[in-house]
Amino acid sequence: MPNTIEEILDANNNLLNISSDGVFMECTNLKEIVWSSKLWKIGTAAFANCSSLETITIPESVTSMGSYVFKGCTSLKTIYVPFTEGNEPPGWDINWKEGCNAEVIYKTETE
Repeated sequence: MPNTIEEILDANNNLLNISSDGVFMECTNLKEIVWSSKLWKIGTAAFANCSSLETITIPESVTSMGSYVFKGCTSLKTIYVPFTEGNEPPGWDINWKEGCNAEVIYKTETE
């Protein structure tokens, strides 16, 4: 993958499949991700070392998440997740956010 990708969308404005491990690893100019509502899996280290990512909102459709997905994403400040703290779907690896210093914003009970 070249490191000049800035958005990864298909012809219908849906995010391309990112279930493969390390699929966008080290795409240092990747700034924004627009997720498809049909996205269900994000592979291990899928966005590792994508140092230009700043904010991520993960859709409710994601039921499987590998480990170290955002490791080394040094510009990533905030990750918004669609569940309450401690209630990750069973398919999410316990280490999904390891190696990333971004603040994780969980859905609140009232949302």
